Amino acid sequence: MRVAVVAGFAPSLLNFRKPFLQALIAAGHSVTAIAPEFSSEVHAAVEALGVSPRAVPFARTGVNPIEAMRSQRAMRHVLAECRCDAVVAYTMKAIALAMPAARGLAVPHRVALVTGLGTGFHGRSLLGRMVRVPVQAAVRRALRSSTDVVFQNADDRAMLGVRPWIGKHTRVHEVAGSGVNLSHYTPTPAPDAPHVLMLSRLVREKGVREFVEAAAKVKQERPDTVFRLAGMPEPAHPTGISMQEVDRWVDAGWIEYLGDLDDVRPAMDWCRVYVLPSYAEGRPRTVQEALACGRPVITTDVPGCRDAIDTPTHGRIVPPRDASSLAEAILEVLDTDMHAMGSACRALAESRYSDTQIAASLVAIVDG
Repeated sequence: MRVAVVAGFAPSLLNFRKPFLQALIAAGHSVTAIAPEFSSEVHAAVEALGVSPRAVPFARTGVNPIEAMRSQRAMRHVLAECRCDAVVAYTMKAIALAMPAARGLAVPHRVALVTGLGTGFHGRSLLGRMVRVPVQAAVRRALRSSTDVVFQNADDRAMLGVRPWIGKHTRVHEVAGSGVNLSHYTPTPAPDAPHVLMLSRLVREKGVREFVEAAAKVKQERPDTVFRLAGMPEPAHPTGISMQEVDRWVDAGWIEYLGDLDDVRPAMDWCRVYVLPSYAEGRPRTVQEALACGRPVITTDVPGCRDAIDTPTHGRIVPPRDASSLAEAILEVLDTDMHAMGSACRALAESRYSDTQIAASLVAIVDG
């Protein structure tokens, strides 16, 4: 078949979907990767997989109706040129653009991979409330245009895997996230030092501010604890955290900021505990990476995160938006037997989060 994979961010094709693209190629499919723009490096790396990259301009965030119409036309034009037999789209913006266009072109296999619901469903801010109606309307139209909808956690499936969100004949599936390469992420002994790590895009919904507030609280009791934050700034995101704010946290001595890492394994080796206090996820990839490296995880009782680990074997689950509970959990896990917990974390990764197994499941869905 001719398969188009539509992403909201071109580097994610390599960081999150590479095993899936490789599995499609291995199955004999002709694959085109579509994203808003490709750097020369990402373009070359995608081509090296045997996949054809195509750019379709659209913003990763925002609900501008005029821009959406332009992007919809561009998406339909590219999909028509590809003469696709199947279209797979992930992230809500990509799904909202690709699925209706694919349905209009009578593409037989239209697969929406829901990797999280974001501000349009879980946002409590004024902005979140303002965008809720148009975002949810676009999502409903897109899911009803799909032949298959794939969720990454039980909460999202329970919310959107039913009518009127999906069509009468739409098939619903669930996979455990994107998975990780278990040969690339390998377990190492945890350090004795109280080191805590968070990897995240710098946006409010990831719980970055709660992480920093918890760091300040923990340091009052254990001043030797070191907190590191790494991740990509998102200055154009509606809830992006400015580098000026990050610099203030660093100057206060609460955290160290590592920037955006090409390879997170050294940071994982350095830490004793991994933290992700997000407000909602699909199935967080960084948690899977931490488990594969044998690190316990502290995350929040929200969709996607609560599915990711089994407590107390692999860490702790705390209320979202609650820095005090997060600080208490960090202090508790820092004093836990890391050898036993680390072994259990790695075992969970091996049983649940193999990227090759998840990619095979997705190919089977595409093949229908």
